[in-house]
Amino acid sequence: MSMIDAIRTDAGLGTQDQWQVSGVRSSFKGKGHQIDAPSLAGVAWIGYEADQHNACMADARRIARVPSMEAALLAAEELADAVDEWGAKGRTEATAAALNTALGNYRAATEGKA
Repeated sequence: MSMIDAIRTDAGLGTQDQWQVSGVRSSFKGKGHQIDAPSLAGVAWIGYEADQHNACMADARRIARVPSMEAALLAAEELADAVDEWGAKGRTEATAAALNTALGNYRAATEGKA
């Protein structure tokens, strides 16, 4: 199984919707599930210093971006496939439509996501 296939499979099986970092302990919430970010990031909260807290929060935000990054990567793969098809078949209505759709999906997956 390729990395893209593994991401596609796990993204479909995992918690759906975007994750968000919220609360003092930075839990991820998405469709009824809650994941404790510090434990997921492997960060101990006992006796932490301010700089450790900042690093932990940054790690939590990075982890929360995983679904958005998966969507962007899968959209990029779709775009690459459309470009390959364009190259193999030349410009036709079908290849132009596939390319425009793939580009739109990539833009939708990457715009406004921090």
